[in-house]
Amino acid sequence: WEYIFSHSTGIFVTTLVYFVIYCILTGGRPRVFPRAVLPGVVAGALWGIADAAWFIANARLSQAIAYPIITTGPSVIAALLGIVYYREIKGRKNLALFFLGLFLAIAGVLLMSLSKTYHI
Repeated sequence: WEYIFSHSTGIFVTTLVYFVIYCILTGGRPRVFPRAVLPGVVAGALWGIADAAWFIANARLSQAIAYPIITTGPSVIAALLGIVYYREIKGRKNLALFFLGLFLAIAGVLLMSLSKTYHI
């Protein structure tokens, strides 16, 4: 987890360089949308927290276990949000297939997580 500072600094510097290039290309008049600033900062902070948590999880669990968890968790949340809020999947058959896939994905992550704890 000692990579967190350098990783975050690299993201900040790269973003700053891209913004400076954008300002040069627009003649010093970049288009900034005030309503998008706060959500952008919040999203960036959440991304930074998630990255830090991923580095810590990799150090404590091992990458073979942490990576499936860190990739499945957000996918499950996004899929459930898509179904509940945006109504992206309709029909009993489609919902049944979705929940079967969701169950298999979560079961796979749980089994991988337990594999470090229990040895047969």
